[in-house]
Amino acid sequence: MVHCANMQLYHVPIGPPPPITGFRGCTRLRFVCFICCHFTALLDVDFIRRSENAVSQTLGSKNTAAMSDKVILHYFNGRGKMESVRWLLTVAEVEFDEYYLTTREQYLKLLNDGSLLFQQVPLVEMDGMKLVQTKAILHYIAEKYNLFGKDIKERAMINMYSEGLIDLMEMMMMLPFTADPKPKLDNIQSKAKERYLPVFEKALTGPVYLVGGKLSLADVLLVECTLMLEEKFPAILKDYPNLKSFQGRMIQIPAISRFLQPGSKRKPQPDEGYVKTVMEVFNITAPLSL
Repeated sequence: MVHCANMQLYHVPIGPPPPITGFRGCTRLRFVCFICCHFTALLDVDFIRRSENAVSQTLGSKNTAAMSDKVILHYFNGRGKMESVRWLLTVAEVEFDEYYLTTREQYLKLLNDGSLLFQQVPLVEMDGMKLVQTKAILHYIAEKYNLFGKDIKERAMINMYSEGLIDLMEMMMMLPFTADPKPKLDNIQSKAKERYLPVFEKALTGPVYLVGGKLSLADVLLVECTLMLEEKFPAILKDYPNLKSFQGRMIQIPAISRFLQPGSKRKPQPDEGYVKTVMEVFNITAPLSL
């Protein structure tokens, strides 16, 4: 293959050259080919240098634009339903910024702007989209960053595990908003031990990860959930050695290890200030009865 002066590519046929008369036949062909190729090569060197500079400049400008186009999270300065999104973005090593809702006016502005499809947060701005609904957000991030299995069967398993964990974590999320959390705590502990933890203990008998031998959304939610449970019930994993070993492996992943350090974007357990802000923004006037 040789380059011509107009930089189009032509294939030189392999095999004996066609008969040429004059200037000793093939000798002439070889001489002409040598001169053309040598001349074209000289042109190509300059072209390649200029092209490399142009490509470098183009990629540089695109990378700069991509770096400035960060993921943006709109939620309260607390865990809630956004915390799993923070966990997943952290594991995927995706940088994100956060805009905290502190007043009802901010929430109403998002409503009036049409940013909240179903008038609810979390809201995640990503890839030119305004994503709502927690599960849809998690699925999009997991799919994009190869944390959602290799085929439809693995995704089904990941979804089943994930939705079970989300159900359990949502029970814990509502505790700060209940007038009497003690009965709720007892119910959570009972359900965790009887319904949820045995499933994951069995699933982790042998495998390092829950699905397909590879890190997935389900694993990220599981380590988040086990840590939440231990905050409320410190000894809850003592009868689940596979789960405790899994948790130990997961928190050694560098991104997760950093996320668990003070000063990271991981949020602390909800306090009275968080509860007050949520109730004011959503105009809730009494404790929830759940």
